[in-house]
Amino acid sequence: MFLEKGVYQGSSGVVYPHPVVEKISDEKTDKEYTAVFLKNDYLKIMVFPP
Repeated sequence: MFLEKGVYQGSSGVVYPHPVVEKISDEKTDKEYTAVFLKNDYLKIMVFPP
């Protein structure tokens, strides 16, 4: 599931813990995500906690 021993699209070759997805489904599904917003007068950042 994880890419090993090679460089993928210009990366350093280290992709763990991010899996390589090699199959994309033709069917769309809705999925809810929980996001945390950090905001000040100049910047707004959205973070997806694990």
